[in-house]
Amino acid sequence: MDRLLTQSEVADALKVSYATVGRWKKAGIIVPAIQIGKIARFDLDEVKDALEARHNQEDETGGADGD
Repeated sequence: MDRLLTQSEVADALKVSYATVGRWKKAGIIVPAIQIGKIARFDLDEVKDALEARHNQEDETGGADGD
């Protein structure tokens, strides 16, 4: 873990919207490395790993649920 990123920084790094990162977090697809109150910080490597695992799971089950 190099440094922890804000939701906005994760969105920029992954070239998705801020709202998309928020939806992923709310759905439990990604989990903040740390959260104090409403302040969340993410480890980009962990986020990428979680998204890759979800993608692989969808490949195995043959579909996506619209996220």
